[in-house]
Amino acid sequence: MLLGFSVVLVAAGSNTLLQSWVRDDMRGRVMAIFTMAFLGIAPLGSLALGSATHFLGVRPALVSFGAVAIVAALAHRQRLRLASRAA
Repeated sequence: MLLGFSVVLVAAGSNTLLQSWVRDDMRGRVMAIFTMAFLGIAPLGSLALGSATHFLGVRPALVSFGAVAIVAALAHRQRLRLASRAA
């Protein structure tokens, strides 16, 4: 339940932030690219996780992919902080 809530929160939050930050005349283009990237990357992640699960097992694969996601999120957060300070 917590994971499902988190997925919905990220999807809705990302969508809301993008639509509020982008100029009106570019909103359709940006949302099309965002949707393609957001929904189009999931099958590739599923393929990668399935392959890792085959070689490592379920638990180690999930833990390692979760750790990578956390590191990526922290790096992105740091990048956003630096960009907001520069602006």
